[in-house]
Amino acid sequence: MVRVAALLLAVVAGMWLQHRSRLADLPINPARAETAERETATPDVAGHDTRTHDAASHPAAGHDPASHEMTSPEGVGHDATTHGAASHPAAGHDPASHGMTSQEAAGHDPGSHDMATRSAAVPGDSADAGSAGTAAAEAVVVRIAPEVVNSLGVRTARAELGALQRRVDSGGFVAYDESRITRLHATASGRVGRLLVTTPGRRVKAGEPVIEIESHDGQTVSVTAPVEGLVAEVGEVYRGMEIGAGTEIMKLVDASTVWVKGEIFESDGGWLYIGQPVEARFPERPGEVWKGAVEIILPKVEYANRTIRYRVRFDNPDGFLLPNTFAELTFYGRSGKEVVHIPRQALIREGETERVIVSLGNGRFAPRVVTAGAEFGERLEIRSGLQAGEEVVTSAQFLIDSEASLQASMGRLDGGAPSTHHHH
Repeated sequence: MVRVAALLLAVVAGMWLQHRSRLADLPINPARAETAERETATPDVAGHDTRTHDAASHPAAGHDPASHEMTSPEGVGHDATTHGAASHPAAGHDPASHGMTSQEAAGHDPGSHDMATRSAAVPGDSADAGSAGTAAAEAVVVRIAPEVVNSLGVRTARAELGALQRRVDSGGFVAYDESRITRLHATASGRVGRLLVTTPGRRVKAGEPVIEIESHDGQTVSVTAPVEGLVAEVGEVYRGMEIGAGTEIMKLVDASTVWVKGEIFESDGGWLYIGQPVEARFPERPGEVWKGAVEIILPKVEYANRTIRYRVRFDNPDGFLLPNTFAELTFYGRSGKEVVHIPRQALIREGETERVIVSLGNGRFAPRVVTAGAEFGERLEIRSGLQAGEEVVTSAQFLIDSEASLQASMGRLDGGAPSTHHHH
């Protein structure tokens, strides 16, 4: 009996060693080795890939006892070189691999990811994924708990209806009003006698003599200022110089009002009109604001920099505004009609797509595709996609938009419309 028992033990050990050697020869993925050694049952499953072992493909077909002793009741045997997870409705998968649940559908090729193929078709392919994504994103509703809304700092603002003012900023330089410049000329020919005014910037009164000319007939002719003004320029004349009648002696200007010559970009030209109020600020006088009005708009666009030049008149009672002083100019143009408008920061631009996040109330938010119009300072015109009175998100809208896009993508993978997602 002892010899018989020893003989049986030797036979069993030999069979076990033979079985181990066969397992070593199989091309088993190291990450799946543990799964490959498990006995796996595959009930109610359509035919699997049998490229690695020739298991019987009929109900209750057994496996080669020399390898994995696998039993496949009512189905075809599983590929022994991959993981042997059970494949039936709502079955889980081995987390070490990529096997996803196969619900109401045939399994995937185990040589790749065992991704479930659901009965519902997945909308869109690589050709129309972008358009499908936009449509799906609009159907997404994101739910956020009130405490999460507060922690994210979500803020909203109401879309309003009304006429808007657009602020336009530009720069300019002070210049004398050319209509208030007087050019003073010699009234007789002869030799220059006394020069009574020789320095620009001096203010003269009307009737005040500025130069004396000794005429050829021996008389002394005094030339006087015809108007009160500031000496802007002095002509190139000097004592003893022979001059003729009509020679320009100096230039006088009434500087009680001046021009500021400004430039705006061609795209802002439609907001400018004659008589439009304009504000001017000068770095030398911080905190002070000069108010004027557009007097002239030059009827051309500068080719080099695509700008339009205009002139604004300002009062200058104390003579502070001197030629070429830099000015910061601001004016407001009206849209002329009532439009729906929202805060500018609420708009999300992505390529050619423009959208906002609409607050639906009770912690619900949804993306909405819109068409934006002109900007009016911090306000933005919305031409379509939004109605006055609706609430839009102005802070943390990009986080909500990212969540909505993710839900839309998951909805397409699930084969249907995106579902509502809750954040607690």
